[in-house]
Amino acid sequence: KEERDSVVIESEFGVAAVGKDYKYVRYSVGERAEQFYDLKKNPGENYNQLAEYEGSEALAGLKEAVNRHLAERKERAAGLKCT
Repeated sequence: KEERDSVVIESEFGVAAVGKDYKYVRYSVGERAEQFYDLKKNPGENYNQLAEYEGSEALAGLKEAVNRHLAERKERAAGLKCT
């Protein structure tokens, strides 16, 4: 059985990738459109830790999961277009 590193969730407000210990959120709009949380150190998500984790493998992996999800969604949407 293959285990996932993260789960990607999409809503009308944006996209999030959630792993065992970390959460990355990218909102569609807003001043703080990107947010990152270390769920062990900051379980209540009381403050954005994006700057603190910039360049980390944890942040890079969750950003990649969101980017991959958005690219796949774009490909699926292109396949649904009527000509």
